[in-house]
Amino acid sequence: MPESREWTFGTHRAWWEPPDILWVKYSGPSTVEHTRNLVDIVRELGQRIFIAVDVAGSSMAAENRNYFTEQARPEWFRAVIYLGAGPTQRAMAKGLMVRLLFTGKWNVHFEFAETEAEARDVIARLREQQSTGAA
Repeated sequence: MPESREWTFGTHRAWWEPPDILWVKYSGPSTVEHTRNLVDIVRELGQRIFIAVDVAGSSMAAENRNYFTEQARPEWFRAVIYLGAGPTQRAMAKGLMVRLLFTGKWNVHFEFAETEAEARDVIARLREQQSTGAA
């Protein structure tokens, strides 16, 4: 998908930055329907992506994490980067990733970043590592 694109679902927003970054900004509580929307967006993109998810000021119920765990496919992602995660959100994100790793099918790299600039640095580093086979 070469062109920029934007989606809104509830109070949340996602936008595509070619060639391979999906930025997501969660604002407030998230429902399972919002998680379905995000999964559908990633599926629609049809390529391996970096997904940078800004979770500052948001919340996600266990049923959302369960849905994501059941639906997400590792071949969709180059890496997952969480932005603005506080201690509780970091713990939940790590729990989600550990749960995915225990499936035996999930080997996607994930990291935390405080800012968009830091997330961009992470993505640049991972692109380099992945292009040389170091990641």
